[in-house]
Amino acid sequence: MDATPLRRILRSHRHSPNRALRSMVSAVDGAHRFARFVSDHEYRSIVLTKLTAPERLHQTTALTWPDRYPRIFAACRRYFGESEELRILSFGCSTGEEVLTLRRYFPRAVITGAEINRRSLDVCRSRPADAKISFVYSDRAVIAGRAPFDAIFCMAVLQRTPHAVQADRTVSLRRIYPFDRFDRQLADFDAWLKPGGLLVIHHTQYRVSDASVAARYAPLADADQEDDRSTLFDRDGERVDADARAPVGVRCGSIYVKQSNATGTDPAPAHMRGP
Repeated sequence: MDATPLRRILRSHRHSPNRALRSMVSAVDGAHRFARFVSDHEYRSIVLTKLTAPERLHQTTALTWPDRYPRIFAACRRYFGESEELRILSFGCSTGEEVLTLRRYFPRAVITGAEINRRSLDVCRSRPADAKISFVYSDRAVIAGRAPFDAIFCMAVLQRTPHAVQADRTVSLRRIYPFDRFDRQLADFDAWLKPGGLLVIHHTQYRVSDASVAARYAPLADADQEDDRSTLFDRDGERVDADARAPVGVRCGSIYVKQSNATGTDPAPAHMRGP
């Protein structure tokens, strides 16, 4: 049986009132996980990452592909114009396709790709890259040592098992992926980003507007955005109904400009204020 239907069957019986059935499901699930741990290098790397860095782990899948967000990247390029001294962070860069794509949009930038999955990081480091691209383990101190950045890209990272969450119509994300973890990560981004810089957040299960640093950010005016249909949750981890969502550009999946202060003053030069 394919792994996905099997996992759905197991999940559907995990809380059965029948103790014997629960025990059987637990035993089958454990055997399946062990077999996968032994045979699947990617799965083993994810499990080890969960064990060694649970509080810093967000998304667990390594799914990615080149030029995944062309409209967002093009809008960022227009914002910065011909600026040559950009420092860019690709946070959660997976196996490196995003970093190599960013190089095409920003040919002279210094780009750092940060990844917490060590197997994915090994793949990154095996890729042909120029001297102004580097890949580092996603450690706060290491990244802070390379700051400040002009732009931080965090694409499809600040979430957990989004396809399962959507398929199962999960109503509470609190135990799976608590809001505090999302909020702490945005606070780190804020510490690493220059005023006037871009914070690019896409495919996330929480709203940037709910974050503790939200007052210092404004959506990039008139930027052409990718559509984002992520299932959203509030600060308490409770599912947000579709009709209660804020417009795209405010809720999530957007390009945000870091303001010089909480009043919304735009610190960017005139030629950098939107496309």
